Amino acid sequence: MQPPTSWTRPSERPARTLAAGWSDLGATYDAVAADYAAEFAAELDGKPFDRQLLTALAERLRPGAVVADVGCGPAAQIGAYVAGLGPRVVGVDLSQACAALAPVPAAVGDLLALPLGGLDAVVCFYALIHIPRPLVPRALASLRASLRPGGELLLAVHGGTGELHRRGFLGHEVDFDATMFERSELHGLLAAAGFADVRVARRQPYPQEHPTERLYASARA
Repeated sequence: MQPPTSWTRPSERPARTLAAGWSDLGATYDAVAADYAAEFAAELDGKPFDRQLLTALAERLRPGAVVADVGCGPAAQIGAYVAGLGPRVVGVDLSQACAALAPVPAAVGDLLALPLGGLDAVVCFYALIHIPRPLVPRALASLRASLRPGGELLLAVHGGTGELHRRGFLGHEVDFDATMFERSELHGLLAAAGFADVRVARRQPYPQEHPTERLYASARA
């Protein structure tokens, strides 16, 4: 893997074929980036379960390990937490504004075709939800391809069924689309993508969160 300082930031978001009825995710997050960073930068302070999972991952990694925070967002709060535990972290986000604001080295990239390889671990929290269900196997294959053999994936999604489509997000008139996953479905998708040692944990939402069950999948490439 090339060091983050050698990355070039594309002048435009990667081209993506959108599913019928789905919004331009990059444009949505470009519009809300600053407000999203302000809203979620400190969210892990109130999420002990998430911190426990991330800490355990960092402690398992070898010295000098490189971790990608995929769908890092403008706060890159997940990647920044992991970086504070020792691993070297790089961020990837479809939104140019999010990549520019992220407090870890970050580049513009698409979850469907990640520009990375040989990673020791990937954390991907609430990015897979923005992939239309028919494209989820492609996204998971991209995540697996970015990892070295035996590399670890830690993934978080909203539990549920079907899809969410709404207008308006963080006070902005933008479209927001999300895929919800059932526990058995997520486990099966990861296994079908070639991941090993797949485990899916769940927790109920904290009071400050949107009222959906949270699913956390861990697996190895």
